[in-house]
Amino acid sequence: MNTPCGPAAEDALSPPPPDTGSLRRFVAPVEAQFIAFQLQQSRSGIRAWQTTAAVTELLVVASSTAAVALGLRVALPWDVRPTDPLLIAAITVATTTRLLLAWLAWARFERGYGRFAFPLALATHACSAAVFSHEVFGPHPGYLTLMATYMFAACFLSGLTVRQAVCVNAAALAGMLVWRLHAGPVAQPGITVPAEFHVLVTLVISAIGAAAVERSSRRLFAEHSWVTEMAARDGLTGLKNRRAFDEHLRRAWQQALRDRRCLAVMLIDVDHFKAYNDHFGHQAGDDALKRIAAVVESMARRPFDMAARYGGEELAIILFDLAKSSVGDVAERARRAVQDLQLAHPASPVAACVTVSVGVAFVRPTLERTPHGALQLADRGLYAAKHAGRNSVVLLDRDLEQSATGRFESPRLHSGAG
Repeated sequence: MNTPCGPAAEDALSPPPPDTGSLRRFVAPVEAQFIAFQLQQSRSGIRAWQTTAAVTELLVVASSTAAVALGLRVALPWDVRPTDPLLIAAITVATTTRLLLAWLAWARFERGYGRFAFPLALATHACSAAVFSHEVFGPHPGYLTLMATYMFAACFLSGLTVRQAVCVNAAALAGMLVWRLHAGPVAQPGITVPAEFHVLVTLVISAIGAAAVERSSRRLFAEHSWVTEMAARDGLTGLKNRRAFDEHLRRAWQQALRDRRCLAVMLIDVDHFKAYNDHFGHQAGDDALKRIAAVVESMARRPFDMAARYGGEELAIILFDLAKSSVGDVAERARRAVQDLQLAHPASPVAACVTVSVGVAFVRPTLERTPHGALQLADRGLYAAKHAGRNSVVLLDRDLEQSATGRFESPRLHSGAG
């Protein structure tokens, strides 16, 4: 009696749950996904902060500039002195970059904010700190509170990672020191501890808090990704399930349509699998299906490829941008690899071991064709392979006519070794 088992056990096919106790940085592709996830979670806060900061700075600059232009001697913040080009440059850069951040937060959040937020934040916080220092070391030492607000906002409301936020706040501290050197020794009424010390303490406290928040975000992201991944997998074979297959086929179809690439859809059916279950029992049938699934999964290793359990004993593969001859080779390798497992099947009239029939649709997506039509074509190929005696490959090529309903007509058959 055949008892296939071992390496294709269900636990080995399912990804392990995330280790939520030791999360730091993910590998590069996953890290990029995490940053995008974090930005989406913080989008409303980012927009509120960047908008508030931009409006406030515009009002302050406008009021200060108007006061200087009118010759008013009033204690306004950011009291521009036309004779100080460094201060004017800092105000200009701080306001411009803040406006750019606010614009990105609303108009280009998905495609631009994550890319440009860090360099723009470096510039705006460094220059804002220099401008604040003009007041802190001058008539308004209370501006230390505003500097602290900006530093906490960099950590919690700007959508930056902890490393980026620390760099931004370090740039703010540097901007403060540069202004201190530029302004020379000045009196600080009401301040007994150096202002730089207050800023450094704020930097450390905000960094500690941001690190704790990011750790929670990484744990949430890892758990969410794991749950999503498990929901997209078949519980028995570990392959992607039918729903994930259908969604991936639509995405791959659109990608192939944009890039003018070819797409192959492969349907694989285990020959006389009911007879195998009846002979050995369903537990042995499950074990056999796991081993066959492992073979099928090994045929879809590239980023846009996918192997899935289509239903019952039927498996499926999507192959992106392969030549027709290569697609045929993959299908034939899959057929032979299953046969080479040598899973005894005495109840099969086809062979002494378990075999599969394979139907392949090879198409170039067009606006007139549909993913559903490609599946229909692969199903016709599978039917033809079974009709030809099973344990064979039938490939329907891309040069097929189709009707307005998306059904491919006039199939030209290519049968592989059986």
